[in-house]
Amino acid sequence: MPPRTADGYTLEQMELRVKRAKIGLGVSVLSTVVGFGIGIAAATNTICILEPCTEPGWVAPVGITGAVLMAGGVAGMIASGILLRRRKRDRDSLREAHYGTPRRAQWDLARSRLLF
Repeated sequence: MPPRTADGYTLEQMELRVKRAKIGLGVSVLSTVVGFGIGIAAATNTICILEPCTEPGWVAPVGITGAVLMAGGVAGMIASGILLRRRKRDRDSLREAHYGTPRRAQWDLARSRLLF
């Protein structure tokens, strides 16, 4: 029977959970980038250089939408980053329990050689 975490997950299930957390982080980054782009597009349309400043009616709603997308993306990045870190830590500890704790290279004084 394969070893399990405290929550009852096997190594294969932990791999899937890590993959899903990475996808969640990617979606959050994408949302942040899209929100930033929309916000920049709305902000550059309000800059008046040669003509009198009359703001089109679509700028404020689009700017608010970009800000909301960006704020949601940042919150999602924080949450999914924390989940990814925890799930990777659980997966790695399960791997060490399954395959044995990896050792560093050490010098054996009795035999005068390097052990791995």
